[in-house]
Amino acid sequence: MAVMVMVKLRSQSEYDAVARELVRRGVTSTALLSHVSAATDEGFLVVDIWPSRQAWEQFVSSKLEPCMKAVPGIARPEVRIFEAYNVGWPGRMAEAEEQPQAH
Repeated sequence: MAVMVMVKLRSQSEYDAVARELVRRGVTSTALLSHVSAATDEGFLVVDIWPSRQAWEQFVSSKLEPCMKAVPGIARPEVRIFEAYNVGWPGRMAEAEEQPQAH
């Protein structure tokens, strides 16, 4: 089941430093479905969609954590994971509900 992962960092500069390290190491992920980041009143928020919790955890342990450890002064981020109810445009759900049911 797809999951939405919310990662709360202290600042955009932390995000940028980790992003630079990911790029420097040539890190990519074919599993990541969506990624968005934004400044908030409390810091910096990253929201990712992954195909499963396992895919997220594999990426973290093998790629993200080593990059974060390589950047001095990065605080351990707050991470929350939710099972996704819908991934994509909500109109698709409404269209499916409108289809006549076979009897």
